[in-house]
Amino acid sequence: MLATVGVIGFYTIETSRLRREAQTQTELQLRPFVIFEPAEGKDFCVRNIGNTTALNVKVGTFALSPPVYDDRALMAAFPRPVPFLCTGEACPLQGRTTTIEGQVVDYEFLFARLRTAGDLGEEEAEPYRPTLRIEFENVQGQRYFVQESLLYGDIEILDFGPVTPPASSTVRNARQRLQLAWQQLQPTWQQLQSAWQQLRWRKKKRASPAPTLDEQEWVDGR
Repeated sequence: MLATVGVIGFYTIETSRLRREAQTQTELQLRPFVIFEPAEGKDFCVRNIGNTTALNVKVGTFALSPPVYDDRALMAAFPRPVPFLCTGEACPLQGRTTTIEGQVVDYEFLFARLRTAGDLGEEEAEPYRPTLRIEFENVQGQRYFVQESLLYGDIEILDFGPVTPPASSTVRNARQRLQLAWQQLQPTWQQLQSAWQQLRWRKKKRASPAPTLDEQEWVDGR
C-alpha cells in the first residue's frame, strides 16, 4: 500500500510539473511584448513585437536627466495609456510632460537624448542613459512589464516578465491546485481504505478461536 501511494504521489507530481511546463510554453508563445522607441520626427511610440495583442499599455514616469537643482530629478511622463496594440503595431504617445517634484517645467529639448545622435548634432561627453518601464496586459488580464534603457535611439532591454499577482490570487491558485490533487487521490484513498478493512477482517477471522466439538455439533444440528 505504501508503494502504491508513493507511485501515485510521484506520478501526480510529475503530471503537475509537465502541465505547468506546457502552460508556461503556451503562455510564452502567446505573450505580448511592448517596447518604447523613437518615432518619426520628435515623437515617441510604443510597439508590440510579441505574438498577441497587448491591452492597456502604459509607460511609467522615468528620470530624463540626473538629479539637478538641489538633487531634484527631472521626470518625464506619458500619462495617456494606449488601449490596445495588435501584433507588430506601433502607436504614437501623446501628451508628454516634464516635471520637477510635481511642478511642470519646460525641458522639452532633453527628449532629444532619447532620439538618434544625429538629431543632436554633438554628443555629450558622459550622457545620462534614461531607464523606463512599460506595463501592459494580455487578453486574459495577466499583466506584464518590460524595462529598457534608451539613449540616442539605442535600446537595451534590461528585464521583462509577468507582474507579480496579488497575494489573494496566489492563495486562490494554491487552494485550487490542492483541491484538484485531492480529487485525483480520492479514488485511490477509497481503495486503500477498502483494502485495509479487508485486511483487518481477515486478521480478526484468523485470530478468532476454533469452535469446540460440542459447539460444532450444535451448529450442525446434531
